Amino acid sequence: MFPVLVDCRVRGAADDVYLHNFKKGHEYTIEKRHAQILNLCDGTHSLEDIASAVSTSIEEIKEFLDVFKAENLLRYNDSQIDPIHISWLNRDPFLREVHIDITGTCNLFGHCKHCYGRSNLEESHKSELSTEEVLDLIDQMGSMGVADCVISGGEPFLRKDLPLIIKRLSDNSIHFIGLFTNGTTYRQDVIDALKKENYTTFFFISLDGYTQEMHEFLRGKDTFAKTIDFINRVDKEGFPVIINTMVTKHNVKSLMDFCHFLEQKNINRWRLSVPREQGETIFHKDIIMPEWEDVFKSYKELLEYCLVKKSRMKVQIGSIFKSELLNEPEYYLYNDCNSCCEYKRWSIVVKPNGNVTPCTAFDNLVFGNIRQNSLADIWYSEPTQMFKTLPLGKTDCKDCKIRQYCGGGCRKMAWELHRSCLAKDDTSCPLYEFAAQVAQPILKKFGIKDLKLKEVPEQNFDYQKLEEYIK
Repeated sequence: MFPVLVDCRVRGAADDVYLHNFKKGHEYTIEKRHAQILNLCDGTHSLEDIASAVSTSIEEIKEFLDVFKAENLLRYNDSQIDPIHISWLNRDPFLREVHIDITGTCNLFGHCKHCYGRSNLEESHKSELSTEEVLDLIDQMGSMGVADCVISGGEPFLRKDLPLIIKRLSDNSIHFIGLFTNGTTYRQDVIDALKKENYTTFFFISLDGYTQEMHEFLRGKDTFAKTIDFINRVDKEGFPVIINTMVTKHNVKSLMDFCHFLEQKNINRWRLSVPREQGETIFHKDIIMPEWEDVFKSYKELLEYCLVKKSRMKVQIGSIFKSELLNEPEYYLYNDCNSCCEYKRWSIVVKPNGNVTPCTAFDNLVFGNIRQNSLADIWYSEPTQMFKTLPLGKTDCKDCKIRQYCGGGCRKMAWELHRSCLAKDDTSCPLYEFAAQVAQPILKKFGIKDLKLKEVPEQNFDYQKLEEYIK
């Protein structure tokens, strides 16, 4: 018999490995020895071949693989087949996720009052990656064993070759986690492509109010009805919907009503955040930015509601609460050795023009361009790993009492405010003071414990050099 993995690949590096279903996104803990066995399940190795390769009996190999067969993660063929594509680059650090800003165009440019990247996106659109270049990028991701991909823009639905991109992700065994959209441009061909590849991709849809007036204040005229229709159609097609909401002066006092509105729909998750003072927000600050006092009052009310009501819809309040805490009653605090950007420690962003940056917002910190260097060379380069490992204890937040909650906040905002990646992100301080003084005691009351992140070895980088890579 010839065992073959079904929609699964081994991911990770060093001793931190797992089996990943790249269609559904499910992950299964395995050991390094298990990874060696599963990597031989490509349709060309018999049970006898695998047993010989790892010096184990055929019976033990069969018993082990039967566990995965019972979960429909593996099948047995009677004869040898053409090998399935298994690519596992066992090189630390593992690049887990690539976020692609697929286009620098957006049909709502000039309408959204809070857009963080309009000017840079429009500039990058002038030299936007071609279809062939994007497909080559995805092939490079596949050869590196990248597990996950997220696509945004601009507005990704304006990219005509999106169905081809979806197919190439599938061909490279990459999980297509999510698609960020303003929800005003529905395309059935994109839906059909996702269905053909059997993806359960999340649609991250921007909705900033439960009334036309509230939403269109931020997004522009004639957007509310289109977005609601988009949400309904995506849900009807069977894809999970996540609503992204910017908390502004216009909706901050109505978040509970907004929550009840969304609960009447089949929404998987509601994500709330306050706009950062960058991009278009700077010009509209006086009419957009809510008072922190109003934010905290609404957040506290929403937090207490979520803990008691336990709504079917998941709720994520910034980075201080998410509904999963009800099932896994633990949240993590930073050590000084942990990376400031721990949340995105294992990811990278490719901008529309091929520039590689640490996140979607920090587009002026460029590690390289995929037109000049391979994705692997950029990921393993000194500037990339210098930023990705930047420890909290090396920043100006090292003596702050609430640093364990915020990890120093946003490094992009620290740069914008003080022209240093090591400076404080003063804009994050009020939110995390609320997290420490108000949210944490509430969570503790409901039995949710705080734990420290795993400590990591110190890296030998001169972090002051990061400034050299910022344009």
